[in-house]
Amino acid sequence: MEKRAVLKNYGLLGAMLAAMLTGGVTGWLWPAAAGTVRPLGQIFINLMFCVVVPLVFSSIAGAIAGMRSVRRAGRIMGVTVLTFVVTGILAAVLMFLLMKAFPPVLTPWQSLPTEAVGDYAAPGQLLVNFFTAEDFVGLLSRRAMLPLIVFSVLLGFAANLTGGPDGPVARGLTAVTQVMMQLIRLLTYYAPVAFFAIFAGLVADYGPKIAGAYGRAMAVYYPLCFMYLFTAFPLMARLGGGRGGVGIMLRHIARPALTSLGTCSSVATIPANLEAAEDTGISRDVAEMVIPLGATMHMDGSCFSCVLKIAFVWGVFGQELTWGKLLPIVAVAVLSSVGMSGVPGGGYWCDMGDCGAYLDCAADVLSGKVKLDMGLPQQSPGVWSAQPIPEGVTVIPPCWLGPGAAVEPGALIGPHTVLEQNSWVGRRSLVQRSVLLPGARAEERTTLYGAILCKGAAARPEAVLNEGTVLGERALAEEKAVLLEGVRLWPARVAPAGTRLSRSITSSGRREPLLFGDGGVIRGVLGEDLGPEALMTIGGVLGCSGAV
Repeated sequence: MEKRAVLKNYGLLGAMLAAMLTGGVTGWLWPAAAGTVRPLGQIFINLMFCVVVPLVFSSIAGAIAGMRSVRRAGRIMGVTVLTFVVTGILAAVLMFLLMKAFPPVLTPWQSLPTEAVGDYAAPGQLLVNFFTAEDFVGLLSRRAMLPLIVFSVLLGFAANLTGGPDGPVARGLTAVTQVMMQLIRLLTYYAPVAFFAIFAGLVADYGPKIAGAYGRAMAVYYPLCFMYLFTAFPLMARLGGGRGGVGIMLRHIARPALTSLGTCSSVATIPANLEAAEDTGISRDVAEMVIPLGATMHMDGSCFSCVLKIAFVWGVFGQELTWGKLLPIVAVAVLSSVGMSGVPGGGYWCDMGDCGAYLDCAADVLSGKVKLDMGLPQQSPGVWSAQPIPEGVTVIPPCWLGPGAAVEPGALIGPHTVLEQNSWVGRRSLVQRSVLLPGARAEERTTLYGAILCKGAAARPEAVLNEGTVLGERALAEEKAVLLEGVRLWPARVAPAGTRLSRSITSSGRREPLLFGDGGVIRGVLGEDLGPEALMTIGGVLGCSGAV
């Protein structure tokens, strides 16, 4: 019986951990395969987020509605919020000290241009967005977690004052919470498959970065997170749970920690934390109030990250991290970790060095997730264009067409497409979730999905650019060239007509074709032009001719 209990409690955790390790190895060794399995992980994350919103609402409101004492609810909330703020301040100060000792950027990037800062919300509007949503529909999103929590708390108190803990509303909310928890248990059986896909994608995307440009910053951030996990967490468990608190925490922290590591979301850990709290014997009303609040307000890792990003950006521009900046930096870190979803664009952080993140950033702006002035008239809902949309052109919103951007009849644009100044899309072309920078051209019957064309780049007729492809400045994909997922042409490089590229071209553009036999000369760069396929072909020809 004891063996069954162990298997039940730790078998799934072992499977999740094994899936994460296997996925990481797969992403490192076969990054192309990571793109294929990535949707399996996204399915799990989306399903979890679909459950989280009703779970947070029902658990918080139900916990307060079911309390015998309203004063007890107020006391729990007060102690909880105070604890979150104090620990957030300590985390921010700790990271500040580390950034003073180990600056993430040693040499300023003097070549970076400075650009004007866009509009920002007034303090009063920030306060409104921090605590409330425009309407009830606006609450039904994980991006509005803090307004949802505020509404749930108020509804819980109203239900408690109306029907008491035995009222129909309190019982109904409790029943919804139980159903959501059961749904979570069903979803966890799919978790190993999802975690394999998630970690394969993460390692494929960020493995080279961590080993390169971001290595110094990450060498500080990740060890600090692990040290904090094994020092601050046990200390809080000791203070809150007494002598046995640390042991209880260590026995039940594995599943929430793995969920957090795999999904990179504090919100997604709410169900796992509620299950762990139930297993530890923590009072239901306490757990259902504190855990959703903690997922939104107690993000010490976000405090670390915020201070790191500030230090990184200041280092890039040659700004010194002085002691006089300690208080404002700590204040920004704590406030951003608590209410980033309430700040219109102010808490939005995107690594624009990653092409996928660049496209995601554009999509978020077009979808209204980041509130910005689009700077162009809205020709139709979700379509901003400096000029009227031509007849015969199909535009699926949201899209942004800058001044001088031209689209020929028969073309289909969007959704989530940006055409910068003087870019051009030819007849019967399909351009979706792509960005064409100034002067870029997608000529007749081209297909672009998830592609970026830099200044002056061109895709000739019938070229196909798949997800994650990039044409650098003045790069050229010739007629009927096919660029598979993630392929990039460096500036001025050429993908020859009719070719099917599975790897990037980083060397000089055009070369003479490979020549061999009858005194011909073999030309090419080993590992680029002379890849495995070409070398096998050469070997076969030379072998048949008898000359080696």
